[in-house]
Amino acid sequence: MMKKKAVTIVFMGCSITDADHKGGDLGSGYVAITAAMLRARFPDVHFRFINSGIGGECAFQCRERWQRDVLDHDPHFVTFMIGGNDAYLYSLGDHRTELTVSGFRKIVEELIGKTLAHKGCKGMVLVPQHYLTKDATEEGNPFPTRGMVKTLPPIVKAFRAAAAKYGVPVIDCDKALWAQTKQVAATDLAADYVHPNTYGHTVMALQLADALEKQIREFLA
Repeated sequence: MMKKKAVTIVFMGCSITDADHKGGDLGSGYVAITAAMLRARFPDVHFRFINSGIGGECAFQCRERWQRDVLDHDPHFVTFMIGGNDAYLYSLGDHRTELTVSGFRKIVEELIGKTLAHKGCKGMVLVPQHYLTKDATEEGNPFPTRGMVKTLPPIVKAFRAAAAKYGVPVIDCDKALWAQTKQVAATDLAADYVHPNTYGHTVMALQLADALEKQIREFLA
């Protein structure tokens, strides 16, 4: 049997990435589903997947642990999904510099730059945060505010701009989820409009696996 090529991928983010993972497992969300898809597409590759998501975090908190939880794993590829908590806290009136649109973008740009400069890193994929409602007055939402309807879009725009500065691909998981809502209720994908169920996570994983597959094939060529 031929020796398999080794590929390490770190998934960084907050609760959607975390997906209740424990220890070294991958959780129950898009990270685990993406990993399974990649294993099926590349049976000749020895993958090492690391879920570094922690629920409730903002970009500045990810920055504090980036070295330990991302770079110290010497990844070939890194995915990063962040912005929901930043927008949420800002909508509640927390206007720390780190949570402003400009502060958020500066942090994301810093993290992208550090990652791409890390020895052995071949690429990144950024995943925008979604919020599957545009109704700021709808009742029954578990969050105490619907301010995210207004504060999230500028954060997502800044996230995309930071990626564009470095030529890093941004996958449209948010758009893919919205596309599903043409046929099903948003709550069929995420009961609180934010945290996906297995259906929602699978929609995300399909997008992410395709993006990573492209980069992995270029790396292996």
